Amino acid sequence: MTYDEWTPALKLSTMWGFVEIRRHCIQMMSKLDLRPVDKVFLGTKYHVLPWLKEGYDTLIRREEVMTARELKEHVDVLGWETMARVLRLCVEMRPKSPTRCTHYECKAHAHGDTVDRVQAFCKCCGNSFKHAVVVPQAQDIRAAIRSEFLEDFEASEAAAT
Repeated sequence: MTYDEWTPALKLSTMWGFVEIRRHCIQMMSKLDLRPVDKVFLGTKYHVLPWLKEGYDTLIRREEVMTARELKEHVDVLGWETMARVLRLCVEMRPKSPTRCTHYECKAHAHGDTVDRVQAFCKCCGNSFKHAVVVPQAQDIRAAIRSEFLEDFEASEAAAT
């Protein structure tokens, strides 16, 4: 069966509380090649927490910037407010150049940023940062996603119990 054939079955099994049929629908739909945006949409609408987590994680971690066409398609599915939140997290979670030197003598400085990002060196001790990049850890990204979309996650968790 296809996405379009499984979705009504998932809708009705969720609405009528047919737990086994719902579980089967989720299991079978998980085998389909669902787009991240569809996982977020279905995960939110039918309270499927793993799809919510996977969909948001994939959207936010993607390395390439969304094209205008992709963004419009995603806005059509999820709405502009959700996509604005997704894009904000995309920007926040991108790898960044460091702003503070980790050299022990520079850590004690109370003044703000010590790294000159243009010249890629520490203004205090001269350490080079040409190849230094701060990459957010997976757990930090997941925590940021959960925090941003807490209401959706809690609704899915409550529906699962």
